[in-house]
Amino acid sequence: MRKLYLILFALIIVVSWNRSEQKRITEDEHVVEYLKRNGDNLVKPREVFHWIYFKTELEADNFIKETENKNFIFVSKRKVEDNYPIQVELKRIDKVDIKSVNEYSLYLLEVTEKYNGDYDGWETSVEK
Repeated sequence: MRKLYLILFALIIVVSWNRSEQKRITEDEHVVEYLKRNGDNLVKPREVFHWIYFKTELEADNFIKETENKNFIFVSKRKVEDNYPIQVELKRIDKVDIKSVNEYSLYLLEVTEKYNGDYDGWETSVEK
């Protein structure tokens, strides 16, 4: 019976991960489509900003430290009135075609969840 509970627990975790991953991909697709509709060719590298929220300073600091290994640049950390009261902003020079976006946004989602945070998404300028 214990083995059955472990299997069910593992399935719940996988389903939960797939939902957050799919939600992130869908949101990324919406932003990329907006850029395309506004004449962006998507392959010109530019600053891409990311917002991530955490419940504690320690989780935010650990997240920042880990993402620096992938060349993300810390921009700011501030307190906000939210269930996740620590807002972190990062940036990195990247392309914004969907393949590139999925690569870095899913990486940030994974690291965010590792530190019990909430990845709110990214934004950039339209480049023609």
